[in-house]
Amino acid sequence: MTIYDIAKKAGVSASSVSRVVNNKPGVNPETREKIKKLLKEYNYVANEAARGLVTKSNRMVGILISDIRSIHLTEGVWEITRILSSKGYCTLILNTGNTDEGRAEGVRTMEERSVDALILMGSMFENPRVQEAIVQYMPGKPVFIMNGYLNLPNVQGVVSNERSGIHSCVDLLAQKGRRRLCYISDNMVRISSRSKKLGFQEGIRANFGDDTPYYIYENVSADMTGGFGAMMKALHEHPDIDGVICSMD
Repeated sequence: MTIYDIAKKAGVSASSVSRVVNNKPGVNPETREKIKKLLKEYNYVANEAARGLVTKSNRMVGILISDIRSIHLTEGVWEITRILSSKGYCTLILNTGNTDEGRAEGVRTMEERSVDALILMGSMFENPRVQEAIVQYMPGKPVFIMNGYLNLPNVQGVVSNERSGIHSCVDLLAQKGRRRLCYISDNMVRISSRSKKLGFQEGIRANFGDDTPYYIYENVSADMTGGFGAMMKALHEHPDIDGVICSMD
């Protein structure tokens, strides 16, 4: 059933049906209700592909995520998709893997799917290879990066102050009487990881001075196995530890 079939049954023009389908003005209330009843009766569904050819928009937003198993990232994806859905947008989610080349390939794939915008989940997308891919494949479309920054005119970033956040975690442990603190971190190549480490070290100095020992375990695999292994190693090597901060959940 096309809008032309609906128009014929309603005794109106196809443009009137199109206005009703797209919730546009220009159709009197009585005719609008008549068209709506016919659309419902015949279970009319708009052809989004055909509509996209006219509007130059698929109302599709791409979301790139390095590891879809990461709970804090997938919770963010859930919230984003919920809001986009309320605005009439569909989402295409792609798991890129944990390499910069895979993330850059994800940008290219999203352009092939003709998404209207792109969302990059996490600071791991803040790297030269991804930036090059955006310039090459999506220079004219809006791109958003969560907890990161790319110096491009079409990219907007939302960044959390992780350095200050980790400092505050040290403050809290100090207030609770903890004095021998351990910090466990994943990939130290990322800017966010280095920023969090600085926050930990600054918090130690601010609360305990320069002479208080602390323990850092870096480049730990960001999964259950890596966290368990690092924690067991820390407790074995430094049984006096009485507080732990992990950079990843």
